[in-house]
Amino acid sequence: MESWTTPQNILSIALVLVTLAYTITSILTWLESRATRKQKNEPNIIVYLRSNVSHDTLYVCVKNIGEGCARSVKVIPVKDYSLFGKDLKLCDFSLFSEGVNVFPPQFEMSFPLDSWSEVKLENKPFVQFEVSYADLKGHIKQNQFILPFKQLKTLYSTPPPMAEERIPYYLNQIHKDLNQIKELYKKSC
Repeated sequence: MESWTTPQNILSIALVLVTLAYTITSILTWLESRATRKQKNEPNIIVYLRSNVSHDTLYVCVKNIGEGCARSVKVIPVKDYSLFGKDLKLCDFSLFSEGVNVFPPQFEMSFPLDSWSEVKLENKPFVQFEVSYADLKGHIKQNQFILPFKQLKTLYSTPPPMAEERIPYYLNQIHKDLNQIKELYKKSC
């Protein structure tokens, strides 16, 4: 009776295990590259809130952060908002009422909602949207976004992180300081 622990058998078993590991690694690499290729062609439409550089106006933004083109984009306001306290609402814009046929990658649309001085945060205002769109192959995707204003009010740094945003910030600060000096001058006279 021959032992299975001969050098030839051990080498054969080791070769089978290495081949199996190589095959599994190759399959995982193929799946990852396939997912990456798919991600490169897929759109991803998001809706978010932002402030302007001087943090005095609130905007709602719709952006395709994906790398693929989106078709038949519909952004439906479930909870709408009166713009600047007027009769005009988001649903009066074509993106929110009729949708758009094509939304290219990295394309963004912004709509001013209100000035921060007019937003009553104690009422817990928010907007809510249902977004539906299709990729170029016709696969339909849907998302829902609930955007409370209060979260954004506290989400900015002072001074702003980007150089082009610092200019209006510092100009606004200078304006405030000059108004204070003007008031002090009036009181002293």
